[in-house]
Amino acid sequence: MRPHLYFLGTSHGDLLITEFSPDSLNDRLLNLIVVPPFCEEMNKSRKMIADFSRLAAKNNITVSVIDLFGTGDSAGELAEATWEIWQDNLVAMVNQLKDSMPEIPIAMLGIRTGALLALDCCITNKMSLPNSLMMWQPVLNGQQFINQFMRLRLAAEMMSASTKVTMADLMTELEQTSLIEIAGYTVNKSLVDALISLNYQKLEQLPPRLKLSWFEVGLAPKTNLLPISQKLIERWQQAHSVHSEFISGDVFWQTQEITTAEILSQRSVERLLGSLNE
Repeated sequence: MRPHLYFLGTSHGDLLITEFSPDSLNDRLLNLIVVPPFCEEMNKSRKMIADFSRLAAKNNITVSVIDLFGTGDSAGELAEATWEIWQDNLVAMVNQLKDSMPEIPIAMLGIRTGALLALDCCITNKMSLPNSLMMWQPVLNGQQFINQFMRLRLAAEMMSASTKVTMADLMTELEQTSLIEIAGYTVNKSLVDALISLNYQKLEQLPPRLKLSWFEVGLAPKTNLLPISQKLIERWQQAHSVHSEFISGDVFWQTQEITTAEILSQRSVERLLGSLNE
């Protein structure tokens, strides 16, 4: 199945959309927007996203994979990207689907930081709620994610520099120049600050009527969701229905070789179709 590529015009420039559609558009049941992860995790995830999207299309789900501003083949440079622009990107994608196919429900799949972006848009009322929100291995603590991201730079500095570089040094560099380069990616202070400010691990409850599915992936000896994830899901389940699953499979967004998690794709499609009847 060959995807259809097109550019979505927005106030911040054109965004590349990779669309996977059912053979018969009359059988379309759902429009799914895929919100990819950040930087190298996005590159590692592309095959997994494509394999999942083809399977979803075979099950009458139209999948739209969005390249956010400054990423992939969309307009702009990553160094110019802000959280607000990315929020606007999702709103534009939702509006385009609502205008072109108002009778078809819309769902979202957020992967890693893509889950954080999608959930943030739902919570801050940036857009009308999707029919359902699915998250793969979600990043919900932006500060923790940025710390992990910056450790890539620290590791590189340790290998090449004679003087020790600390996390504080990197934050000072970011403060003084408003830009920082990490593992070949240049990001700006506004984007870093926005991520640091977000921590939905402290969120007490979800928006009303939001149907949420949470998937995590790992290999033995891991057999369950992370303890912090289980605690948060149990808190949300006091007032909302939250579906959660642990899938045995490769952590495709961080493996050295490109890998996929076939069972995750299968269970995700089943869950998306099941959510239509809830």
